[in-house]
Amino acid sequence: MATTRMDDDDELWSNHDGGSGHDEPPQWEPGDRGRALTYWDTLDDTGRRVHRYLFADPGRRISGSEIVAELDLDPDGAKNAAKVMSGSLSRAGAASAAAGRCYPYRWWKTPDGAVYAVKYEMAEIFSVALSL
Repeated sequence: MATTRMDDDDELWSNHDGGSGHDEPPQWEPGDRGRALTYWDTLDDTGRRVHRYLFADPGRRISGSEIVAELDLDPDGAKNAAKVMSGSLSRAGAASAAAGRCYPYRWWKTPDGAVYAVKYEMAEIFSVALSL
């Protein structure tokens, strides 16, 4: 898949396939350092690794297959990447609820599986909160 980068104001952000959890509860704001820490602390280690990978390259649509491969989330290569990603992000709902904010990432269906991305402003919020 060709690398696709998006600015934070790209309309594609609102045309995601992720459902209401990506739009509600409220969106993140620049001063949400405490909420970012709460979100982060609620994730498990695998979820943190996936989020860190996304935050390191904001604006880029990253395939779930790339994330699974780069983070060695399926060492035997025996599982479906979409299922591995779903399991890797299983604590995101609880983290979102704990922080009182929507998911910090978006995802879109593609013929080859899902792609994920975070906005630049989102990566900055977490970078400041976590000193990444």
